[in-house]
Amino acid sequence: MQRIDREEDTMNKRAFSPVKQGQLPYLRRWWLFAITVVVNAGVISLVSWQKPFGLVDVLTDTTICGVTTSFITVPIIAEWIKRMRRAGTLPADVPINTVIQRLPQQRWVLAALSAVAFGIATPLVSWMLLKIYQIEILSFVQVVGLKVVYALILCELISRFAVLRYIQPDCATPDDAPVQRGSEKVANPMPRISYFADRLNDIKAQAGFGLLMGLVFGSVSFAPDRFMVVEPTLRSGVAITGAITAVLVALFFIPPLHKQMWGMRVRGEVPISTVRNPWVAWLPENSIVFGMVLLVPIAVEMSVVFWLVMTFMGFDVLNYFQFLLIIVAHNNLLFKAVVPLIILRATQPSKSDQDVVVLA
Repeated sequence: MQRIDREEDTMNKRAFSPVKQGQLPYLRRWWLFAITVVVNAGVISLVSWQKPFGLVDVLTDTTICGVTTSFITVPIIAEWIKRMRRAGTLPADVPINTVIQRLPQQRWVLAALSAVAFGIATPLVSWMLLKIYQIEILSFVQVVGLKVVYALILCELISRFAVLRYIQPDCATPDDAPVQRGSEKVANPMPRISYFADRLNDIKAQAGFGLLMGLVFGSVSFAPDRFMVVEPTLRSGVAITGAITAVLVALFFIPPLHKQMWGMRVRGEVPISTVRNPWVAWLPENSIVFGMVLLVPIAVEMSVVFWLVMTFMGFDVLNYFQFLLIIVAHNNLLFKAVVPLIILRATQPSKSDQDVVVLA
């Protein structure tokens, strides 16, 4: 129920914005992502071309990634917000945060502070992942691939914090437009205790359902001494694991989200489009059937993604908890795509709606 409430809140915030899911509401920053990725990948290519990476090398490289991404992202965001403020295109309603207002306004000082924070946090996370997956050495290609992922995640996090800092009223200057007329909502990335509790509940829910499905399909059993035995995940059999996980997602997680959104439509909280999108309008209105329609595509996608991840990282076998982290990370990204699809389907006019428009 917590996941349903959380996803409904996400729908309310993002449902009717023209901005794509996962992007800041008023910054088109794919080019910023591109700059960050190119610079980080370029640095490692120049310094460590075709070199194998041990633990110290990986930690050093992730530290550099946190620092360089900070010094790229913060000044660019600061300049962008400055120009929007002068043009009067910032959102009129912004979240006031007294804590973040204590951070420096000067862009290079804030970039340095961000570099320190993420220069420590990034290698710490890397160290934990290396220990969890028992990785002692990585190839150059693997490090470059991971660095691209790190750069994208860091760019997203740092840009959200930078935007929140520079939209605060204490950053206003006499040169700014007298009125800000933007209408988009601003995401508040400041962590809350409830956020970490929700993430933990996500992991527990997916782990519990995964074990239950394992009992059904035979990958989980009980020894005579009542110990639970969970079979490891093999790369050769990852398609079966992907299919089982897809059943869990499509039949247990997606239908409640669809039902919540459809309830908003029934209550008149969803603006109905005047134009029917044939690519989406054919999807079922029934929540269970909606999940069943998505089952096969999700199963194929999961099987391919899981196989690619295990192949790229050289994993032939993973224990349940190692593979669970991959599932949780994947499903969080999957829901970022599924939620907008559910929203788009709910905004489609029904046959009766179209008949009314034609008669009018």
